[in-house]
Parts: sequence; structure tokens; C-alpha cells
Amino acid sequence: MSNINKKKNYDNNINNINNINNINNINNDIINKNKLEANEIIPEILLYSKLINLTGKINFIPTRILIDTGATSCIIFKSLVNKCKLNHLIDIKSYNLLQGINGLYCSIGTIWFLEIELKTENNNWISIPITVDVIDNDNDFTIKQNKLNELNKTNNKKIINNFELILGIGFLRLYKANIDFLSNTLTLNNNIKIKI
Repeated sequence: MSNINKKKNYDNNINNINNINNINNINNDIINKNKLEANEIIPEILLYSKLINLTGKINFIPTRILIDTGATSCIIFKSLVNKCKLNHLIDIKSYNLLQGINGLYCSIGTIWFLEIELKTENNNWISIPITVDVIDNDNDFTIKQNKLNELNKTNNKKIINNFELILGIGFLRLYKANIDFLSNTLTLNNNIKIKI
């Protein structure tokens, strides 16, 4: 390749880079204006809001519980099963594919009957029976559906590992759950109020 052609290629590459930078600058301006408008009209949407979590216990052991309306069922992590000494209750013949905040999982079994205690808004404890699928959080059972899932895996694990028990849509339906975001209250069966 001649020096003239190399120079033309170099100039074309510089022009392409400059064009991309100009487009990025325009996009950043548009995004910043959009964010300012959101901050002015709906500022509360930009505030950090924590996940819906509850204070609970299993076998008298404090348990970090997450309400996840995107989870197909109730999920307990094996580390909590070990801590509560409930390994003998895992039915390893019953395993399922589960959808949750971190994608799809394959459970390692089911605990058919488990009583959890939840703290009500007046600081009493109420016992509620549930069925839970057991996830081994020592291993990665995530089924990677696409590259985005792979890129987000680390961040999602940090979120999901803050909780040991996830109460999904099955639990919410069974107990006729109503989440009041204004008062931060979860109501079960129309009369049990739990602070979230």
C-alpha cells in the first residue's frame, strides 16, 4: 500500500472517530436534558428505593427475606437451609426451573412444608407455612440466556446474595397480598399487616 493510500485511510479513520464523538456528544446532551426534565417533573422517581424486604425468622434464626413479584415461586438458599438445620427436609427428587431477579435457576430440591415467622407492624410474630424451592448459592446455577445476562451476573449476585429467602408470586397470591408503597406495608389475608 502506498503512502498516499495509508494517509487517506488514516484521514478516513480520524474522520470516522470525530463523527462518532460528535454523535456521542449530541446523545449525551439529549440524555442530560432528559434527566434534568425528569428531576424537575418527577424527582421522586430518581431517589434510591430499597427492595421490598421483610424481617423474618426460621427455626428462631433471623432471616433476610425479599418479596419478588418476578419470582415464580418461593426460593430458599441452601446456606440458610444449612444454618437452620433443615437439610433432611429437602426432596431432591423434586427440582424445578425457577425465574427470579437473577434469571433462570435450576433448584436442587423442594421443601414442601416450611414455617416462616414474619414480624407484624405491631412487633408481634406470625407463623406462615410455605413451600420453597432450594437453590444452591455456593454454585452458579444461572442459565445464561444472552451476553447481557453474563455482563450483569456479578452485579445481580450482589443484590440477590443480600437475601436468604425469596417470597415470589405464588406466596403473594396464596396469601392475597397487597403491597401499599405509601405506608410501606404488606397486608396478607386482608388483615395481617407487615412493615416492609
